[in-house]
Amino acid sequence: MAPDPWRVAFAGGGSGGHLVPAMAIAERLAISSPGLDAVVLCSHRPIDHTWLERAGLAHVPLSAQPFRPTPVGLLRFLRGHRKAVAEARSALRDHRSELLVAVGGFASVPGVLAARRLGVPVLLANLDARPGRANRFVAGRADRVVSAVEVEGDRRFSEVVGPPVRRSALAAGSAADARRNFSLDPGRPTLLVTGASHGATSINRFMIAWVARSPSDLDGWQVLHLTGGESGDVERAYREAGIPATVVATIDSMGEAWGAATLAISRAGANSVAEIGLNAVPSVLVPYPHHRDRHQWLNAAPLVAAGGAVIAEDRIEPGANLESIGPACLRLLGDAGEIEAMRQRLRTRPSLDGAARIGEIVRELVDGRRARSTRSFR
Repeated sequence: MAPDPWRVAFAGGGSGGHLVPAMAIAERLAISSPGLDAVVLCSHRPIDHTWLERAGLAHVPLSAQPFRPTPVGLLRFLRGHRKAVAEARSALRDHRSELLVAVGGFASVPGVLAARRLGVPVLLANLDARPGRANRFVAGRADRVVSAVEVEGDRRFSEVVGPPVRRSALAAGSAADARRNFSLDPGRPTLLVTGASHGATSINRFMIAWVARSPSDLDGWQVLHLTGGESGDVERAYREAGIPATVVATIDSMGEAWGAATLAISRAGANSVAEIGLNAVPSVLVPYPHHRDRHQWLNAAPLVAAGGAVIAEDRIEPGANLESIGPACLRLLGDAGEIEAMRQRLRTRPSLDGAARIGEIVRELVDGRRARSTRSFR
């Protein structure tokens, strides 16, 4: 008889940074455990439903709300939290979950608390070099904690497994083929601009200001720009500047975008950094400016130290960003030799397959739970 499929729940959501790792791990588990029965406990944000539906993953939105240090924000958080824990508990019971994999964010905490009350083992998969509030909370309640990257100063995150990356985020063909898929010139150097799943308004506005002021800086180049939302102003800016460009809000397969890129301007979220490293794309990394803990700066550090990326500060206003981001971009756009050297440095970096390793740990934990259940009936 075929073994029973693993019944694995995931908890997290609210952004691509939390959804993508869950999808990557589930994707790998489905290969090693045909018939995998997975469910994702997520947030009510539209991105969760859209992405998980597209990935074919069952999901249950929880009433969780992010913590806000204001009277109204705190009240909403507490009300949502109580309801979300009850919802998560019901979902885990209905699913008969054998393991919960927490991938971070405010939507993960209710799932973890519900799992603990039901006796369901918890595996925390941390993604950032500086764990957020939710992951620090969960780490003290998880049966096992792994991290995609090294975390300084906290032994709970000492087991480093590498980043979990979806296969669709890895370039599969030639750069020429990838560019053709975006209606770009297959032989022309290509600048990829991306603000990750939600886009980056400040980066979009920087590019509009840059091409309006100095369109000749991009002579000989073309642009693939993922805006994350409204694309009209960005597309108009390239057209008026006479710069060949393909502008889209989002795409399903980031691997094609990375494959098309000669150079990238990108945020430094954990997923973006992992995908840049694995696809060996020389990059100007622009960390999100509103995180108090500046964890995207830490995420970027290994690529910068390896010589495969440079970092620039997002000063938010277009004029200020022309002075902070512009020089790094301009220097690389004019130095094909340095871009190629950066690419080679990234290609020689050691890499870990986080999705595969986490899949092995899931197997260990589920098999261990089943073995204990069998012994209890003897």
